[in-house]
Amino acid sequence: MSQITWASNRLMLLLDAYWLTLIGLLAAAVVFTWTYVKPLELEIAQLRYDLQRSPRQSLQLPSENRAINQVEDLARFDAMIPHFDQLTIQLQQIFDAINSQGLEIDKGQYKLTEKSGSSTRRFEASFPVSGSYPGLRQALAQIQQEMPNVAIADIQLQREEMTSPMVEAQLLLVLLVKGER
Repeated sequence: MSQITWASNRLMLLLDAYWLTLIGLLAAAVVFTWTYVKPLELEIAQLRYDLQRSPRQSLQLPSENRAINQVEDLARFDAMIPHFDQLTIQLQQIFDAINSQGLEIDKGQYKLTEKSGSSTRRFEASFPVSGSYPGLRQALAQIQQEMPNVAIADIQLQREEMTSPMVEAQLLLVLLVKGER
């Protein structure tokens, strides 16, 4: 028996399996630390150094930025809302967009809601539309793109048969307008 084999057998007898497992885990931890953790620590140190050397920019809290952006967005949106006098023109644009896609509009219901203390009025237009589904989607996309003051509040779709290309839809559109009647 060679001396190396004899020495390893002797070592195995002296140290039982638990100690060998512990030594193996310690060796694995050292390898893991030097392979993965140390490079990450160096990268973090480099990023900190780069951050300290970069010029300071004025920092605003995210909530302040959000509040400023919301106020600006609200002002921009308010500027897009047409006056009440433009309501008939807006309705005609909606009907033209729907008719341009080959859809048919039936008699609808219209309601103006005024909220006290607000200069903005809510005009609801509810009407049935029939035609192709792709045509309906294109008409609604065109309405939303051309008139940001129009919201699609509700759509109810119905087909006679599953394979039918024609749909009947009940639309509820809300138009926001400013000013008095």
